Amino acid sequence: MKLKTQPWAIYLTVFTSSMAIMFLQLVAGRVIAQYLGQSLFTWTGIIATTLAGIAFGNHIGGILADKFSNHRTIPIQFLLASMVILLISYVNHILGNLGFLLSFSWEWRIFIHIFLLFIIPFLLLGTISPVLTHLLIQISSQVGIRVGIFFAFSLLGSLIGTFITGYILLAYFSYTTLLIISSTILFLISIAYFVAGNIYRPILQSDDETDNQQVEKNKVSWEGDSQPFYKLLLLSFWAGAGIMILEIVAGRLLAQNFGNSLYTWTTIIGVVLGSLSIGGYLGGYLGHHFNPRKMITFFLFFTSITTLFIPLLHILVPWNSLFWDLSWPVQIFIHSLIVFGPASIAFGTLSPLLVRMIPAEVKGEIQGKKIGKIYAMNAIGGILGVLITGYYTIAYWGSNLTLMFIVIVSSLLFLWIANNKWLAIPYVGFSLLLMLSAMAPYSPWDSLAIQLAVKTYHTPDVILEKESHYNYIKVRTPDPERPYIRDLILDKMIHNRKDMNQPLKLMGIYEHFFDAGIRFVFQDTGPKHILVIGGGGYTFCHFLEVEYPQCNIEVAEIDPEVTKTAHTALGLPDDTRLSIYHQDGRNRVEDLVKQIRKGTQEGFYDCIINDSFSDYTVPFHLTTKEFVEKIYTILSPRGIYMCNMIDCLQFANFITSMYKTCSEVFPYTYVYSTMNDPMVRDTFILICSKKPIPAEEIKDWVRTKHGSNGYYIPVEKIKELNSYNYAPILTDQYAPVENLLAPMVSLTEETPYIRRLTRIIQKAEKGQTQQATQDLMSIIQQRPNFNDAYVILTQLLMQEKRFSEAIVWAKKVVEREPNEVKGYILLGMAYAQSGNNTSAIETWEKALEKDPNLINVQVNLSSVLIQQKQFERAEKILKNIQGKEPSLEPTILSNLASLYFAQGKWNESLKELTKLEQLQPQNYFVKEQMAIVYYYLGDFNRARELVQTCQKGNHPINPQFLQILEQKK
Repeated sequence: MKLKTQPWAIYLTVFTSSMAIMFLQLVAGRVIAQYLGQSLFTWTGIIATTLAGIAFGNHIGGILADKFSNHRTIPIQFLLASMVILLISYVNHILGNLGFLLSFSWEWRIFIHIFLLFIIPFLLLGTISPVLTHLLIQISSQVGIRVGIFFAFSLLGSLIGTFITGYILLAYFSYTTLLIISSTILFLISIAYFVAGNIYRPILQSDDETDNQQVEKNKVSWEGDSQPFYKLLLLSFWAGAGIMILEIVAGRLLAQNFGNSLYTWTTIIGVVLGSLSIGGYLGGYLGHHFNPRKMITFFLFFTSITTLFIPLLHILVPWNSLFWDLSWPVQIFIHSLIVFGPASIAFGTLSPLLVRMIPAEVKGEIQGKKIGKIYAMNAIGGILGVLITGYYTIAYWGSNLTLMFIVIVSSLLFLWIANNKWLAIPYVGFSLLLMLSAMAPYSPWDSLAIQLAVKTYHTPDVILEKESHYNYIKVRTPDPERPYIRDLILDKMIHNRKDMNQPLKLMGIYEHFFDAGIRFVFQDTGPKHILVIGGGGYTFCHFLEVEYPQCNIEVAEIDPEVTKTAHTALGLPDDTRLSIYHQDGRNRVEDLVKQIRKGTQEGFYDCIINDSFSDYTVPFHLTTKEFVEKIYTILSPRGIYMCNMIDCLQFANFITSMYKTCSEVFPYTYVYSTMNDPMVRDTFILICSKKPIPAEEIKDWVRTKHGSNGYYIPVEKIKELNSYNYAPILTDQYAPVENLLAPMVSLTEETPYIRRLTRIIQKAEKGQTQQATQDLMSIIQQRPNFNDAYVILTQLLMQEKRFSEAIVWAKKVVEREPNEVKGYILLGMAYAQSGNNTSAIETWEKALEKDPNLINVQVNLSSVLIQQKQFERAEKILKNIQGKEPSLEPTILSNLASLYFAQGKWNESLKELTKLEQLQPQNYFVKEQMAIVYYYLGDFNRARELVQTCQKGNHPINPQFLQILEQKK
């Protein structure tokens, strides 16, 4: 009796091999980081090598499928893959210390190292899918459905491999352990196929009788509607390129709303793979029941139209209040699913439909070689998609124009393959028109693109906005009352704040501690050599070069566009003395270690500052014990290493891991925080030294010098935190920094509440202040540490003239953020509007101590001083700010006129009013004030002329003044 072959074994096998590919791709970044760092070049190299290996493997697999018995080759393929994966750690060590590679520049060294290390494992894994597909077609009577299920299992394996590796395996195992586990699983699969192939051979192969029965079933049912094979290859190429372009752009877009974290990247990879899995099954099912060419035509159109709406959905979805109460990871998942899922499903349908379109050969069997070519072209398309997007389009076109490239190409292919061209032409024309609108430099030509969110609308507070290989970069003015304050935003986080009027002013508390650490350790001689990892806004770097003119200062900043932004929008001088290296911080440290060992490095470093940790985006390879050991190597005998990071004392997983890791290398390690609330996301500063430093004195100096509250966390407290949290020593083989930060991310993320605040402000602008106030109270109850809610609540209470309550809430703003001037400004306004001028003056003077450039506060202060008859102080303030801010000049002149009028200085008052009239010739209130001054000067005729002018302009005049003026006739 002949046994019927079961396809479930093939599905399970392709599931496992696909899971192994994604596992190896994610682990690869950890494997090479100790030698190559982590940058655009490393990840592009890994992805390109992955796809190249799969492409070559698919081609070889297609040849193997045709020339050899499939059930014989499969165990050998898995065995070879198992053996090669087991050797990765050993080969990595050889390549990392190979003198031949060390002579190359970093860009070439990275690429060659990664290619040599991973091309063979990915090639071997890539040979498996074509062989399994060929075997499945041999044994199946429903080719379309079976191939669709096959693709679905393949992509499902990739999906599960991504989530398990990112969320679980890397959190609990070193990469060497994971490689051994992976190798063992592949080896067991090899054994299983070997045993099954020898004992149950009838199960794994089809006989002539089965083939003859399936001849008609496996033929393409629509032979008259078939396509040349080169068209199938081209479409397969675009299916691979389009989805990879979409995936990379999706990661960049998500970073704008949700930051660049474990959640965002794992979620987008998972959503894309999951959607491709659904699309694979759908494509197989539809290809079996309907005309495959018509289905391909439809889904090419669907890829185009769903991609076209991605920018608009990306903006609209986060503002749907239904999602705001969901957890942060769930919000990211739903956003990714709605915005990127439809287009990913559409791309996923193409591959099984294309396989279904391959013409049948002898006995109706589809050639394995052609299947391999379809796979290979898909992988090659993916390679080029990754390279073009990663290296060029995002940085030079931006994310939205890159999406429009997908829209245009898919629409043109839709036109190319469609039978009815006249139905396709209008859509293609619209797509091209939209692309031109997005590229238009100014209005009204760009209005269509702006309406569909393909082109970003720049709000007035945005000074600069662009995308680079690494970041979404924005420079904006956060406070309209202080237009000289600029924020550098990388992705969604404020990375640096700069006072353009005081470019050497340090506005971050962590910068105050960096300053203090250097001053206390090198107060006698000053530092001679400093390395800063992560330039950002370059505020602290520029401060160092001015403060220590004899010091040689180097900066390792990975993103050249960030440096350009610092020059163009943040005041970094073009002739800066800083030695700037645009490379990964670890690469720079590796170079320095090599130079010191060769004796080519001039001296050691007195201080190394790691300012590369951005929000939840922490380069793990800059946290490990091995990296800290290299830092120790290049430091002078009394050198210090400082870094800042984000964490929350409620969990403190990351900060305690960093403390333990650094303590393994440095004899003295000190931790500081900037807030004294364990429930809030806080900035922590780590200072590591070869010699003891006065920890408490540093904290006190920061408070005295900069007025910043900082807190020293003693060793006993660190040990207490370590007793109840998960804090491993971080190494190159095991550094789960994303997982250590994950609980803090879930607890402290404020983005949904920021969106709620925007809705509340809109309500207030419509006059619904009572409802807006209630909503703010609700937010504060849910998130008592959300400072922005306190600020807006104070402003609304003042609008409702509830001044006593406004004072209470303004005081809370000051208590929560004593270093920020906003609280003092609001508190002063609340005091002034309640009639408590004395307290208003005291509060505004405190604000001016923190920021002497607050012109609006000085104007308000002068008004109150005039009311208090402190004329000399008021005049000094007004004269000092006169001419500095054109928008406030009318108010300044008006206050000066009032000041002189209150002192009976009529001529001086008239002089200021005349200036004001020249600025505002249609301001009848000014003319009325001038009439009153002329009256006191005795020029009654001129006073009457001005009164008549006001009356002609329908400006009401004070009746008492009219009566007095009439009496002078």
